[in-house]
Amino acid sequence: MLVSLARQEGMLALKGNTSKAGPTIEKYLSVFKEALSARDPKYKNYEIGYDWCCAYVYYLMKQAGYELDFMPVKSSIWHLAAVRTWYNWAIQEDIFIESSCPSEAGDLVLFDKLIKDKELDHIGILLEIHQNYIITSEGNYHNCAGIFKRQKDSTVRGFIRL
Repeated sequence: MLVSLARQEGMLALKGNTSKAGPTIEKYLSVFKEALSARDPKYKNYEIGYDWCCAYVYYLMKQAGYELDFMPVKSSIWHLAAVRTWYNWAIQEDIFIESSCPSEAGDLVLFDKLIKDKELDHIGILLEIHQNYIITSEGNYHNCAGIFKRQKDSTVRGFIRL
């Protein structure tokens, strides 16, 4: 179910405004607005967005029926609005799969240095696996959602299998 929902949502190719906000992507942003605004009141303003790849994945997982604690790492103050939290949670729960291991459609894929020059900078949902590349559904790739072809290279940190 997650794969079909992620494919359908990615095909909509929704895009944020110049502030990474706006009515077209508010359904994604809203999943973390309350948590973010508790730390910084500016996020109560619907004209202000944030990097939303994690929100896109969280939104789709909720749509598919997954019940996720948005603060899954109890020893941390961070929530699933940060890719690093997804990674730390997957390590804690022993559900992280190294990029050298076989992946499956429906796995979450974590990226290093895909958009910015930093580790764990992006997350998406794996739709298809091919010999040299994967097909993903992602949000906030340059402020757009979509279906993407990604090479199996060093940008793929690994996978989360639920």
